[in-house]
Amino acid sequence: MEPPAKRPCLKQAYFTVSCRDGDIAMSAKDFWALVEEGNLLQYLIFGHPDMRDCLEPQFDVFKKFDVTAEVLCVIQACIRSGGVLPEDTRACFKADLGELREAADRLGGFELVDAALSRYHAEKKKDKSLLRTSKECTNGA
Repeated sequence: MEPPAKRPCLKQAYFTVSCRDGDIAMSAKDFWALVEEGNLLQYLIFGHPDMRDCLEPQFDVFKKFDVTAEVLCVIQACIRSGGVLPEDTRACFKADLGELREAADRLGGFELVDAALSRYHAEKKKDKSLLRTSKECTNGA
């Protein structure tokens, strides 16, 4: 999604968005990727073109929908990586607790977050299966 032509203020180098627990600055490239990837996010921020013309973008939409800065950063990372969850402990913790999916769903969903979570849980299940098999092999020997 390109910045709307009638909103020249949206052609800036970075954006600051408000989350439940503080603000996040992100590059224009990351912001537009986030907006474009979201199933409904562009409508939450700018309004639906058929319903109303949102004169003021709602950069506090993440705060309104109770999304923390940490979870928004994980969502951004999933989008940047093309649907892969970061391997850091915090990202995995947010995925395991369900916070990542819940926040993404509250914002209308993101296909790349869904893909990242599916991969993560499939790999985790596979790792548990391999671990179980290894234990069974050592116990049986």
